[in-house]
Amino acid sequence: MDIKDYDTAVKIENTNPLQSANPSLSHIRIRNTSSTLRNEDKCGIELKGNENAILNDVQIEECTQSIKVENSETTAEATPSLDFIRIRNTSSTLRQEMENIGILVESNTTPVLRDVQIENAETGIQINAGGNIDLKYSLILNCQTGLKNYSTELMPVTRNSFVIEEDEVPPDFLQNCVALSISAIPNLDFSNNTLFGYPKIAIISSSHLNLFNNIVWSNAALNNPLECVNGTYNVTYNDINYGTQVFPGTGNINANPNFVNASELDFALQYNSPCIDAGNPDTEPDPDNTIVDLGRFYYHHTVAFTAPEGPFFVGQPLQFINNSIGHNTPESYATWLLNGNPVSNAYNLDTIINTWGSYNLQLVMTSGPLVDSSSVFPFEVIDETPLSPQNVILESTLDNYVLRWDAVTLSVSNTPITVSNYKIYASEEPYGTYTLYEIVPASSRQINLNLSELGSKRFFRITAEK
Repeated sequence: MDIKDYDTAVKIENTNPLQSANPSLSHIRIRNTSSTLRNEDKCGIELKGNENAILNDVQIEECTQSIKVENSETTAEATPSLDFIRIRNTSSTLRQEMENIGILVESNTTPVLRDVQIENAETGIQINAGGNIDLKYSLILNCQTGLKNYSTELMPVTRNSFVIEEDEVPPDFLQNCVALSISAIPNLDFSNNTLFGYPKIAIISSSHLNLFNNIVWSNAALNNPLECVNGTYNVTYNDINYGTQVFPGTGNINANPNFVNASELDFALQYNSPCIDAGNPDTEPDPDNTIVDLGRFYYHHTVAFTAPEGPFFVGQPLQFINNSIGHNTPESYATWLLNGNPVSNAYNLDTIINTWGSYNLQLVMTSGPLVDSSSVFPFEVIDETPLSPQNVILESTLDNYVLRWDAVTLSVSNTPITVSNYKIYASEEPYGTYTLYEIVPASSRQINLNLSELGSKRFFRITAEK
């Protein structure tokens, strides 16, 4: 659906406080020309009353208020869901002397925003008294104030990008840019966000801000990143471009985060980023189960390998396949440790073990400053060579001799085996050459000796075979 040059393009209102409305809008495009915007107030979508509307794949261009969410019914909270929303004004809009808000949140509403992009607004998102917002995985681009809050309660703001492209905004606009402006909120958690290009992080008025696990970077150092008006803050575990100093606070650093390509708005971390595993170790780990990274995007890195299916035998070729993630860089190399000793730097391990026993195998991957170790893989190597028969006895009969022995049921590595036969070797001297005398099946553990054939003396040796 394409809607053009309307004062209010879409208005959804529910006046029933006892039952919420759940309309669904998708694939909507709302456009006004920038010249139209100069003359009139334009609202793209207005959600009013007890609304739990679902908006998906909506594009709004050139509106003074792109999306307005309000609810005068105090008995019910509206929680509309906004996914994949694109709000865009041209850069010329920034030069007009008019208030321009991407998303306006009024009282008794808590919209859920996912994958929302707001571009070239004076204020990206504004939450008025009594409102709230659930904001994640979104981009606030070239907005003079990224997020402005007047509510006393606000959900944690996490996993978003607040970006100013310095070449895309007027200089007088840039000097007044601030990512976050909060008033009258007792406590706000602002974590794992990436701020780029903003000369100031926040203006804190009669509020307290917890700033942790964020990246705050720009081409120029932030001389006064936080401005307080009867406000307080706690700043820990952040990467902040603070000139030649590190911003005071536990775990803070000042180092180039090594984004993939900031000029193309790709703020993912490269393998050599100092922000990897640099977050507060007491906060929730990243999905790869490592210490949380700083910023919106985490770098997935794990070390693991696949072992062949056992059992493992002496002299058997073995191949262990490297399944590591995040270690495929020009600087990456593997170190395989067998019982703690390095045995190979090949990516996959091909080996033969010639001694039976217990072994522990571990893989260490190194990519520049990033070092990860796999869990230890314990395994046994079996030697299937049968043990020598025990309790060998030579007994005399009236006219002959009988040679008998116990059954062999174990290998030299003490693993159960099944013997197929026994070989008896004979020699005239105890340390002479033994030649095969007879083969008997495993079920028969004895032989009769003919003395007339053996001569004056004979020495015997018995071996078991699988």
